[in-house]
Amino acid sequence: MELKALSPSFGLEISNVNLRNIRADDMTQLKQLLYDNKLLVFRAQNLDHNSYLGFSEKLGDIAKYPFSSGLPDYPQIVQIKKHPDQTVNFSGMWHVDSTYLETPPDITILSPDITMLSADVTPPLGGDTVFSNATLVFEELSDEFKSILMSLKCNFVSDLHNQDRTKHLLKNEEKRVFHAIHSAIKKHPVTNKFSINVNEEHTHSFVGMSREESVPIINYLCDHLKKSEYTLRVKWETGSVAVWDNRAVQHHAVNDYTGHLRIMNRITLDDRII
Repeated sequence: MELKALSPSFGLEISNVNLRNIRADDMTQLKQLLYDNKLLVFRAQNLDHNSYLGFSEKLGDIAKYPFSSGLPDYPQIVQIKKHPDQTVNFSGMWHVDSTYLETPPDITILSPDITMLSADVTPPLGGDTVFSNATLVFEELSDEFKSILMSLKCNFVSDLHNQDRTKHLLKNEEKRVFHAIHSAIKKHPVTNKFSINVNEEHTHSFVGMSREESVPIINYLCDHLKKSEYTLRVKWETGSVAVWDNRAVQHHAVNDYTGHLRIMNRITLDDRII
């Protein structure tokens, strides 16, 4: 494997690895690289659905996304498709995946503990995903502000801003609202580092505080997360796969490609701690 840093503080692009038949020792190394770097990007993988699932199952236990039943023959894979004539983007605001669930996934493979995302069709330009190092953001706050945030819990809701972005994925019976309470600051079970869980897409308020009282703090943290020194931008290519740790980063999809088709296949995972 060859490793290239994507920013000074987080993110790796990994080449010379084939995710279809990755060895057990390479898988262990990838898992540690994910913990250390929070985001991994693999180019030119061109995984079919079976290979995509096979790799994800080596990384964690698949977590169901509540707003879609997935692809007909692959319910574990949620396809995120924006047609050329659509103007509203899916997940265009900064967020941590599924904080409105009682047990959010750890990893997203687009990645919940973890998310994965695989690029099936990409526009000629645009359609990038921007990530923020939510761990570094917390670490650079003042000690007094950290102490205040550590004492707070948040009300997370699934439809705070998201109705237009998700409704095209939903069947009528699936159009429901989720609510959960989680800490404003979360501790990673492996690295023991803390990160910002507050996010603009799903954080309604702090427990014991009104929406009006909560918004100034929410806005401050969300604006802080967006600063360039904490962020990096992943430019998608057809066949790319990204894996990120939801316990350490936030992300949003850039909506700058109207008139072009974009298809991404997402899997979310609960981590199996190594």
